Parts: sequence; structure tokens; C-alpha cells
Amino acid sequence: MPINPSLSDALMDVQPTGLKTSIRHVSHPPRGLRTGPPLYRRARRSLAGLTCPQAVWLRPVLLALMAAIISAPAAAEPRDQWPTAATITGTPDYIVDGDTFAFGKIRIRLKGINTPEIDEPYGPEATDFLRELIAGGLTCYHTGEKSYDRMIAWCVTPEGRDISEELVRAGLANDLPRYSNGQYADVEAEAKAEKRGLYSE
Repeated sequence: MPINPSLSDALMDVQPTGLKTSIRHVSHPPRGLRTGPPLYRRARRSLAGLTCPQAVWLRPVLLALMAAIISAPAAAEPRDQWPTAATITGTPDYIVDGDTFAFGKIRIRLKGINTPEIDEPYGPEATDFLRELIAGGLTCYHTGEKSYDRMIAWCVTPEGRDISEELVRAGLANDLPRYSNGQYADVEAEAKAEKRGLYSE
């Protein structure tokens, strides 16, 4: 691959003495890098065309630079994205309604249940119940699912109480068998039998 004439002139001024002109004599990167990421291997193949005497010394420099870029650690994960470990622990910053709350910009939707909206009958009661239940903090486990801009999660109190189950037991949430696999069917039946909350009428 011919080198740009202007670059060639610049390299002539800084060319080290005694430089080998054969590509065979240019030092290779460490063995681990020779079988490195595809981007690195493609860069090596592209740079293999630099055969003119003025450009030979440039090849290992560029290879080393490429290796440094590829091996650089990834940028820190933004604070408002879901943690890599797929769990989050703490006290929510605010509560949206009985089944949705947020840590900063992370909005979490409780898995497997549905509570009334805040402006619907028993909506305020469900919201207040949730607020009291998680006042001491909670741990949420991301299921890998999303609903709009909300992370679907299974959440428990520090004592291990399933928050979704407690809402259903209080008659302030419906079990959604399609999403819970019927996990809360028994406590929902109990709430109906005892005429709690939504089932009081």
C-alpha cells in the first residue's frame, strides 16, 4: 500500500538509523495479541502493506496503539442504568403507584401482579401499603424483561417477604397467572375468601 507523499517526507526527517527495511524484521506484538480480537487482526493485515523504508517503523507503533485501545477498560456503567449484577438494593426515591417505583431514573415494575392505578378505587390504598412495606428498603432481582421503560423485577424486603405476594394477600393487587405462573393464586383466593381490599364488595 503506497504511503502518502507528505507523510513520507515527514517520516524521512525522524527515521531512526540502522532501521531494517524488511517487514520480516519488525517486532511482532506479544503472542496473546496475535490471536486477539478481529479488529486487531484486521488492523494487522492492513498495516502489513506498509513496506517502504520510511513507514516500517510506523507499523509496530500503530499496532501497539491499536492494542492499547482494544484492551482499555470499558467505561463505567452510567449510574442510572440497571446494575450489571441484575439486582438493586436500597430504598426507592419515589413511588408511582402500588406496583411501580423508582431508584433515580430506574423505574421498576413488580412482576406477576397488577394494582389499581393511583386514581382508581383502592389505588391510593395500594400505593400507601407499598410505601409502608418498603420503608425499610428492599432488594429487586431483574427478570430480564421490560415493560415500556420499566424493568420487571421480583422484589423482597430485608426480611425476605415477597412484596408482590403481600400486595395480593392484602387484596390490593391481582395475581397475573400469565406472568406469575400462578405463584400468587393461593393468596389471591385467601384475599377473596376474606373479602379484603378489592374483594370487599
